[in-house]
Amino acid sequence: MDDLLRKKIIIKEISEWKQSRLLPESYCDFLLSLYTEGNNELIPTKDHKNYKSKTLTVIISLVSFILLTILFLFLVTYFTEINLNLQMLINCLFIIICFLFGYFYRENRWIHHFSLIVGALLVLIFSIQIVEIYFPNQYAIFLTIIVHCLAWFIIGLKSTKRYFLIASAFGLIITIIAFFK
Repeated sequence: MDDLLRKKIIIKEISEWKQSRLLPESYCDFLLSLYTEGNNELIPTKDHKNYKSKTLTVIISLVSFILLTILFLFLVTYFTEINLNLQMLINCLFIIICFLFGYFYRENRWIHHFSLIVGALLVLIFSIQIVEIYFPNQYAIFLTIIVHCLAWFIIGLKSTKRYFLIASAFGLIITIIAFFK
């Protein structure tokens, strides 16, 4: 009985290695056929369709939540007469929520990257809002956007996230064209 349990554990582990591609598929197939002695009924199967469906549902719900968060933030910031301190608090909460999504869902690359992109954009919007309040001139806004683009460039280089590099390049080009127009 102990050998059978040990074999099932080994077969399960080899199946997980095959699924996660820790070993080449041919090696895993060889090991599975060795331990199952040709009996494919012992190999555990996962319902990939159900897993993908659940993952897609989670991704869609989180993306929807983040997009609704951005919309709400935009409405609160530009179309309401809410106290300035309360607006800043709401902005900070949304930024924290985005980065927390990126942190806690870092194993899911779509949610992680989408949360980082949205968080970076929210930080840019929040920074521009603060600059508009305290330094209401176009030079300060221009400098703020340039600083954010340079920060995105540095983040893109250090973390090898190409979308930060691309966003920084486009941001710098568009800002310079708009400023000198």
